[in-house]
Amino acid sequence: MRIYAVGGKGGVGKTTVACFLSLLLAKKGKTLIISTDLAHSIKDFFSIKESSQEFRISESFIGYEPDAREGLRKYISGIEEKTRRNFSPIVFEDFKPFLNFSSKDPSNYDLILYEKLKEKVIKGDYQFIVVDTAATGQVLKFLSLPQRLLIWYGLLLKWRKKYVALREKIKGKQEDELLSMAEKKKKEAEEAKKKLGEMEFIWVFEPGTLSIKESLRAMEEMKGRVKLRALVANRFSGENRLVETVVKRGRNLFGEVNLIKIPSFEEEPFPGTTQGEQFKDYLKNLT
Repeated sequence: MRIYAVGGKGGVGKTTVACFLSLLLAKKGKTLIISTDLAHSIKDFFSIKESSQEFRISESFIGYEPDAREGLRKYISGIEEKTRRNFSPIVFEDFKPFLNFSSKDPSNYDLILYEKLKEKVIKGDYQFIVVDTAATGQVLKFLSLPQRLLIWYGLLLKWRKKYVALREKIKGKQEDELLSMAEKKKKEAEEAKKKLGEMEFIWVFEPGTLSIKESLRAMEEMKGRVKLRALVANRFSGENRLVETVVKRGRNLFGEVNLIKIPSFEEEPFPGTTQGEQFKDYLKNLT
């Protein structure tokens, strides 16, 4: 399985690049494109009308726009059920306000989207996965999540094992649902971290000052965390000192990095159009 992630500042053309790249990959093998942006736009790009989160674009091409809000509700509901079964009513009532708050906290959406991606990476039978990311801030959160989750599950296992050892002295050996869950989650986090560590990152930017500055900052943050496969200068209109600055910084930080220059189009490129075919041609070297 090869995993690509397409990132960049909001509005630079990440989804367009991710979707056309996925179309090219789908000709080679089973491909999934997953959006980790709350404002999904894959269906809009492909003119998909159905309401399901997962949908077929072609025979070997699947799209997935996970509903983070629904996912968070189900996630918290599952924790509530396990907490109710494994703790006393007094402890559960003390814990319940925290669950209610967490179920409405938008900062948890990134965790849910990461969990959805992790599930596809671990259990999916795809040859290619393309991640259409949100803006830069979410990308940096995603890159830090695997290690943060491993630390959390490690602490949870440590605490739970101490509790189980004390309980066994009183009640004898028993299966412990929370311990088993923590062990499973830690194993999944380790597997996901390994696979996502091989992810090929494609950074999209425009030759404008704000996009350039954000790209330079983001590459500094991504150093040592990802393999930067290519820089895509979208809406490129000729040799530009700012673009050269990004390329130079990228190669200093990551080694040899491809630069793909995509010009502006008079009409927005979409699948099946002349502009779309031309746009797709620029991405062929990425596959």
